[in-house]
Amino acid sequence: MQLQQSITTLAFTSLLLGLSPLTLPSLANHFSSVTIAAEGFQVGDKVEIFRKDQWRDGEILGVIGTSYRVRYLDVGFVENNVTGDRLKKSTSHPEKFNHRQFAIGTRVIVKGETYREGVITGFVLGGRGGDHYDINYNDDNSTDTGMKSHQLMTLPEAENQGITVHNYDLSTEVAIAEMLDMHNEWRAKVGVTPLTWSEDLEEHSRIWAEQLVRERQMYHRPVSQNPYGENIARSTKRPMTPKFVANLWGSEERDYDYDNNQCLGLMCGHYTQMVWHETTQVGCAMARENDFEIWVCSYDPPGNYVGERPYPRQSTATLK
Repeated sequence: MQLQQSITTLAFTSLLLGLSPLTLPSLANHFSSVTIAAEGFQVGDKVEIFRKDQWRDGEILGVIGTSYRVRYLDVGFVENNVTGDRLKKSTSHPEKFNHRQFAIGTRVIVKGETYREGVITGFVLGGRGGDHYDINYNDDNSTDTGMKSHQLMTLPEAENQGITVHNYDLSTEVAIAEMLDMHNEWRAKVGVTPLTWSEDLEEHSRIWAEQLVRERQMYHRPVSQNPYGENIARSTKRPMTPKFVANLWGSEERDYDYDNNQCLGLMCGHYTQMVWHETTQVGCAMARENDFEIWVCSYDPPGNYVGERPYPRQSTATLK
């Protein structure tokens, strides 16, 4: 889910209190002298604004009575109380308007000496030089401030320009294939058969991932409500890829002692479920809200039975 920024339009109401009949003619004369714009404008309209003897591109941010709050698109400056006689419909081509707003949580490509992927973590709208955005980079978790909108591209825009981007969800066939392939790479290391993808398990995982995101929690389904095996991963502020998630679980291999069939470190159950030789299907889903995301994979048949090893002993030779 992405936050949407809303701009409140203020309604201006004049109340005339305690006026005697003698004062009404003078008020009528006053209002008759006010010049009303021939054409009204609404929030979001692209306009040209007359300022310092020239017409400049802008947009309407708010309407207050018969005046407007506007933004100049060339510098981002915001001006209040602009009267209608200083505005006219824009005659510019749509591509001229490079000003765009990005919501917190939007995944973007930052243009510079190299292309870097990141997430919008904050912004300041308007001011000298236009809007500025704070970025958290995916590659090293570093941050940057003061990035301008013309330096940013959404992931679909980058893909359309031939820029390689990573999958940060499971919304495409390519992303699903990445998750499935990584599972099967770990299984191949111990000589067990590859898994196939299950849309039913995918939906089962999605329901749980969305619930956990709503609660901003991470815990397993109660066993009484879940006939499948289950792996869960969580991240805050840094989006994960299918490959990263699968390898996060698979890396627990180093903490699994096959001879004693136990974990040497904090946990290894995610890994043993991934390579459980009797499991034949997997289905995964993820959910994200702002800087919080949950990934869930469900496995059928389930693994991790107490006292049983995840794969036959003869397969351990492939680990050498």
